[in-house]
Amino acid sequence: MEKIKIGIVTVIKAPHLVSPVIALKEKDGERYLLIPIGFFDAQAVIRTFRKIKTRLPLTHELMSNIIKKLNLSVKEVIITNVTEDDFFRADICIDSFKIDARPSDAIILALHFDAPIFIAETLMEQKGIILTAENTPTTQNKEITSEPILERPQARLDKAVENEDYEKAAQLRDEIKKLTSSHN
Repeated sequence: MEKIKIGIVTVIKAPHLVSPVIALKEKDGERYLLIPIGFFDAQAVIRTFRKIKTRLPLTHELMSNIIKKLNLSVKEVIITNVTEDDFFRADICIDSFKIDARPSDAIILALHFDAPIFIAETLMEQKGIILTAENTPTTQNKEITSEPILERPQARLDKAVENEDYEKAAQLRDEIKKLTSSHN
């Protein structure tokens, strides 16, 4: 199977959308694959990217902990196809085996393990789009990547304090507090 590496994962929440969407952008191109997800899944993706901990592990943290306790790791995630009734499917590649999963679950586990995310070329050819000013939702985007290149909110907070930008630091502190309190 030919596969395309994903460079950016964005969670889009817009008023005109029925539910949030994960927008997966190919690393070396302009196409996106848009996958509708539930609100709780969108929050889980954002929380995982930002490495926000809850008092007790939620489902994805539990799955990640079990995989780690078994001395295994997620090697990669591949968004493989879409079913006849428009549900997307993904494979979570854990060491020498694959597990069928929903793309949101697979992406969250990939983020836990800093594993690369891929899309099957045939799926991108079938469902991929190029976002333009006309078809890009106005959003509250949370850009995420499967590679650790973007700063985490805590690192941004530390940097703001170091630079004595206390207004920005207060905003980041409040954002982190809001995210952690809403999931505890």
